[in-house]
Amino acid sequence: CLSIRDIKILIAYSSVVHIALIIFNLKILFPLSLAGRIIVILAHGVCSSGLFATANMLYERSHSRALILNKGLGEKAPYLLASFFFLIRANFGGPFTFNLLGEVSLILRLSLTNLGALLKAKLDSSDEEPQKKKKREDKRKTNKKKKKKKN
Repeated sequence: CLSIRDIKILIAYSSVVHIALIIFNLKILFPLSLAGRIIVILAHGVCSSGLFATANMLYERSHSRALILNKGLGEKAPYLLASFFFLIRANFGGPFTFNLLGEVSLILRLSLTNLGALLKAKLDSSDEEPQKKKKREDKRKTNKKKKKKKN
């Protein structure tokens, strides 16, 4: 996180982490993690859209998305800086936020899952692509056979 210089990339990386956490918990199919998934999805939707809107406001003021060029924001727009701070804190699971509640419940569920189930979920997700590719190839072969029969 410290080497990233673009505001929108930092927000996008947090989105990837949230979605990965949700997908892993979805693969395990534990009913009690449903509440955590819903909380993270809703909190992520609010926080990320707010962060992208605030990043756009920063870009309109400074014509740059670089963090280093936007560091004098407190003097120019203190309310924008305060909203940006609270949204970042909420997005990264700061204290007393819904993201913290959802992330803790999902991470606890992952920690209670045995390693075999996690590996199975990972292997199942990596096996999906070759299976889809094989189905597409089979479908193409049957379509070619049908075309030959028509000719």
